[in-house]
Amino acid sequence: MSLKRNHNEEDLPYDPDDDDDDDSDDEHVPLSKKQKKSKALSLRVQLNVLTIPILKNILRLNHQNPFGNKGELISRIIYLVRNGGYPSCPKCKSGRLKIRLHRRKNQSKFYCPGFPMGFRAGDSFYQCDYVTDTCNKQPFILPSNLNLIIEFNSIFK
Repeated sequence: MSLKRNHNEEDLPYDPDDDDDDDSDDEHVPLSKKQKKSKALSLRVQLNVLTIPILKNILRLNHQNPFGNKGELISRIIYLVRNGGYPSCPKCKSGRLKIRLHRRKNQSKFYCPGFPMGFRAGDSFYQCDYVTDTCNKQPFILPSNLNLIIEFNSIFK
């Protein structure tokens, strides 16, 4: 008599004769208790794994400020995912709108500071005089090849 347990077809958590055309082998693997209870990692933890050049490229893709250390880049990306990014100026087409805060929130305005005409130290700077009361923010796009999982209920509280 052997002490080893004899695995019959009745003990298996799935039907062994069930051959689907799908190539996924994960379908028949039962989930452990930890996997059932585990939640998706927060966006901050997922972004912290990425390198600084990748974070900067995410910001460049969305035409946002790519400068700062890793913590600033991650905080900026999370803010932009929640609130959206500032659009380009409708007047000069090259500048980005910024907010000019006022003590009273309802009196804050959006303005375009302009943009540099070149990349050298002595080059001229185009001053734009566009000012508006409202601003329609653009949705922030995260590249799909990074496989980031965003839980909307935790981000949009």
